[in-house]
Amino acid sequence: MSQTQIFSGGGAWTLDDARWDGVIFSAGAQDTSQNGVVFSVSGTSMYMCGDTGNEVNQYNLTTPFDLSTASFSQVFNVSAQGAGPRGVSFRTNGLKMFVAGNVSSASDGEVNEYTLASAWNVSSASFLTGVSVSANSQVPNAAAFRNNGTKMFIIYGNTIAINEYSLASAWTVSGASFTQSFDVSNQFVSPTGLFIRSDGLKAFVGGNARVAEYTLTSAWDISTSTFVQSFSPSGDFAAATFRDDGNKMYTLGGNNVRQFSL
Repeated sequence: MSQTQIFSGGGAWTLDDARWDGVIFSAGAQDTSQNGVVFSVSGTSMYMCGDTGNEVNQYNLTTPFDLSTASFSQVFNVSAQGAGPRGVSFRTNGLKMFVAGNVSSASDGEVNEYTLASAWNVSSASFLTGVSVSANSQVPNAAAFRNNGTKMFIIYGNTIAINEYSLASAWTVSGASFTQSFDVSNQFVSPTGLFIRSDGLKAFVGGNARVAEYTLTSAWDISTSTFVQSFSPSGDFAAATFRDDGNKMYTLGGNNVRQFSL
């Protein structure tokens, strides 16, 4: 017999009535320190960064965005560019991949750019270029992009802020230039995850066993962000991502991905 969930409020893209679906996917078999979690646009692939193995792990979902149908698919090693990948993101067509982290040295955090010969298939990736973002902060934990690829946003653990960069050429990080920053230290000690909705009017930051929700009054302008609320159920939540309609949220912590209904 199916069970009907009754919600007191909330709705898509808001955290005020998030409910765990009882679904957990363990990714610890691939790496003992998984970071970041993102989905392909179709929801049939899920990705995480393995810090220990210096890799991007890909998982297939037989039912889109249904975590209970996920299984490991393949891996792509990024150790040729350095160590410690923290977050992965993709161009909207799946033909570019971006990896953020301390990938050159402890003092030189970078975002590295890869081209994919086959969309959303990490095994077809090859390194293109990278950009150092250590001038503004040393520890980039995740990168998110404007839907047209002309802006890049990075969450930092040590400055506790989201930094916004302008890209001279869309979806090319080598031309990135810092524009402004938004402080999140009132909600976090060390933020590790960043998700921005496709219209640029909502942002979600993960870390310190919580997810925080922000509203942007001007799309893709991080300086117009306002804190709305945070969600702190039991568990070590380091990052969060969402289904394309905003009715499902997925959190990563302790190598476990959990699925929530909003």
